[in-house]
Amino acid sequence: MSRDTKKLLLDLELPLAERLKAVAEEIGATQLGIIRVALTTYLRQLDPTESEHFVVKLPEPTAETFAAFREIRKYPDRTKLIESALLDHIDQECEHDVSLRPRIEEVKSVQSRKRIHEVKEASIKGD
Repeated sequence: MSRDTKKLLLDLELPLAERLKAVAEEIGATQLGIIRVALTTYLRQLDPTESEHFVVKLPEPTAETFAAFREIRKYPDRTKLIESALLDHIDQECEHDVSLRPRIEEVKSVQSRKRIHEVKEASIKGD
């Protein structure tokens, strides 16, 4: 284990470090392994492309309800159902917080400009 890794583990707040140690012992993993998975997961969530493709493991009662609903509705496309549910949820959140929709649109605009900039840079490097 590198000195930086030891420093990272030592820099954790005591309750967090104790919880990490307990989880590591319980599941038979190393503390560093758990931190690596957590950081990888966190960084992937920040990547805009991760919003396009993701897998959700539903708890059993929710999965059963979802399966029953799809059967009643003659098995509609799961992707369209999930997309509709997400958009409905976002709309409901925007109704509760009127400042949310403009913030969403601003972030979408910033992300779009960033993608355009990245494409331009890639085309310049490719020439």
